[in-house]
Amino acid sequence: MLVKLKREITTTKKPAIKPELDRAPFVDGPTLKFWLDRGHDDEGRSVIMLDTRNAFEVDVGPFDNALDYRITKFSEFPEVIEQKRADL
Repeated sequence: MLVKLKREITTTKKPAIKPELDRAPFVDGPTLKFWLDRGHDDEGRSVIMLDTRNAFEVDVGPFDNALDYRITKFSEFPEVIEQKRADL
């Protein structure tokens, strides 16, 4: 068996993004489902599911009603999301 140690499992290739320093607010599964079904959170902010997996993985098993930008590798995500920011 060949094992490769990597610093990151996925990379954005953006040194300014440091997910290890902080994390987003946590939402439990039932609350997230409720918000997604309703289309907004408890404060009225729109809620959507954005699938950041590569296109091949999405094709194998998509999430219902998730936005999919058909990226081929995760390092494309920062550029794509910047282009689509106004849509969100």
